[in-house]
Amino acid sequence: MPNDIKPLRSFVPNLIPLANEIAEGELALNWNDGRLFTKDAEGNIVVHEIGGVASGSAGGGGSANIVEATTAAGFPATGASGTIYIATDASRAYRWSGSVYVEIGTSGGGGSGDGTDTVLRALLVPVAPTSVTASAGNAQATVSWTAPTGVISQAPITDYVVQYQPSGGAWTTFSDGTSTATSATVTGLTNLTAYTFRVAAVNAIGTGSYSSATSAVTPSAGVAVQYLAIAGGGGGGLNVGGGGGAGGYLDGSMYATPQQTYTVVIGGGGASNTSGSASSFAGVSATGGGYGGNDGKAGAGGGSGGGGWFNTSPGSGVSGQGNAGSGGATSPSLISGGGGGAGAAGVAVAGSKAGSGGAGKASTISGSSTYRGGGGGGGAAGNADMTAGDGGLGGGGAGAASSTAAGSAGTQSTGGGGGGGGPYDGTGGSGGSGVVILRASQAATSTTGSPTVTTVGGDTVYTFTGSGSITF
Repeated sequence: MPNDIKPLRSFVPNLIPLANEIAEGELALNWNDGRLFTKDAEGNIVVHEIGGVASGSAGGGGSANIVEATTAAGFPATGASGTIYIATDASRAYRWSGSVYVEIGTSGGGGSGDGTDTVLRALLVPVAPTSVTASAGNAQATVSWTAPTGVISQAPITDYVVQYQPSGGAWTTFSDGTSTATSATVTGLTNLTAYTFRVAAVNAIGTGSYSSATSAVTPSAGVAVQYLAIAGGGGGGLNVGGGGGAGGYLDGSMYATPQQTYTVVIGGGGASNTSGSASSFAGVSATGGGYGGNDGKAGAGGGSGGGGWFNTSPGSGVSGQGNAGSGGATSPSLISGGGGGAGAAGVAVAGSKAGSGGAGKASTISGSSTYRGGGGGGGAAGNADMTAGDGGLGGGGAGAASSTAAGSAGTQSTGGGGGGGGPYDGTGGSGGSGVVILRASQAATSTTGSPTVTTVGGDTVYTFTGSGSITF
């Protein structure tokens, strides 16, 4: 039965193992000077020089090299003293006797009678993996490492053992089957508890030494994030146009995955007769506001719908994001409807006053209560008794009533709709750009897009007025 190697991982020259460090049938190797050690039946330590066999205490030996070849036939024609030669096909070790290669055995004379010693399994357990890192997830962590390299073992690595240790606790082996992959996802961890990890390689001989422990990482269900996403507002219609609808308004909460980067897109406000663009974050997408009706065109649908031209219908709003605009009228005057707001539909035409924009919605996500997402006011024909519609509360632009006058633009970073233009080709006001506001329970590790950062009640608030990204 081949003997197992028990390598002594010391670099102290002339080290001899203690009697209790190896058992009968085991063989120890000093990596520094290349000597082999066994224990005889009486419990004595036997020293085996690479260039020969000698019982008793160590007496020198010099540094030993390890040379491997697929078969013994691949060894150099003339060997060197102090070198171990490994034939990997048969897992056998040899020394150079001065004239021939001789298998290394565990005794000086107990060979097979054919000039060779007892077959030695010259297979060593692997050294530790390197570059071990860990990243936390939800009740889990992904551990990655670099496989051991160099002439460290003649037996291929067959598995890795991954262990984890909670802060102040004991090391536990993670059961993940057998694999030679150089990463593993350790599951079943407790969120909000810090863990370190270490890895050892395994081969046919056994488990090697463990790597250094990783830096501590803390799994969590994610970072608690409140969000408010508002799309760009729709532009007002031209020529006694309807007010633009507010950009879609979405608020809610989620858990952001640690170390994942989320893209933030800020929608632009639409120009005259143009709908706004969407804003988005983490799969949440707010629809741009619809443009106001103009020159025989109905108001466009959107996050909130645009107001209708004086003889057309208004646009509808997206359910859960906004409201419809109001329709225009031809009697008693030529006046248009207001754009829908995040909090209310466009205000209906009242007598000679064009429809005002619907009100936006208030949010305290950034600390104080602030209205955003107001609809644009409708335009009027410009007669002395006609009045343009007001912009809706929350950034909506007012309509125009004077000849060729442009409607007011929606307020930037509110998603407010633009006001309808005055008569004789007065252009509609542009919609206000959108915004994404994130209120997180812990600070982000990185951002792009230069968001404004404030602190509210222990939370960190990120206000994006331009597109970017955020990583927690």
